[in-house]
Amino acid sequence: MACRACQKEDETMRYAKYILFITLLVFACSSAIGLAAASRYENIVTDDAVVAQFDTTTLRYEKDPYRDEKLVSVWIKSTSEFSYDSTLKHYWFRLNERQMLLMDTADYNGSGQVIGKTSTQYNPSFWAPVLPETVPEACYSAVLKYAQTNNARLQLDYDKRMHNPKRTPFSILTDIFNAVSNNS
Repeated sequence: MACRACQKEDETMRYAKYILFITLLVFACSSAIGLAAASRYENIVTDDAVVAQFDTTTLRYEKDPYRDEKLVSVWIKSTSEFSYDSTLKHYWFRLNERQMLLMDTADYNGSGQVIGKTSTQYNPSFWAPVLPETVPEACYSAVLKYAQTNNARLQLDYDKRMHNPKRTPFSILTDIFNAVSNNS
């Protein structure tokens, strides 16, 4: 009889181990899925702390409306440690000068509902300098580093949107042929 009780106890322990293993497996998978969903954002770190995140999915090159200049368009997310509300800000960064321009701001709550939105018309006088050792400088540096690393993909997308395919020797010859034969 004592043996039967020992067997039943061993069987119960085996089931408990299986349940624990399956629970750990489900937890590990859900953590991995959560990390995959968050991978669209890159952390912006200053003084060993994450101060904001930028969205790599919507980051792209834009053309300045008044200059023959390429800009970086990016959405940056910041959250307050004292509130469930968050803010998304849409910036344009100049590549050759350390300047930034705030285009849009969207405040949203913990459930993702937009609770406030502000948009700014482009105005060349609104460009602001990126000041050293500030959070905007950390944002500017992180975004430009990402843009440089992913320049080929960003440039290809920019060329497609601007209908400005890369010039090749063949396309130059085609242009010459069209000009000579009046095939404009």
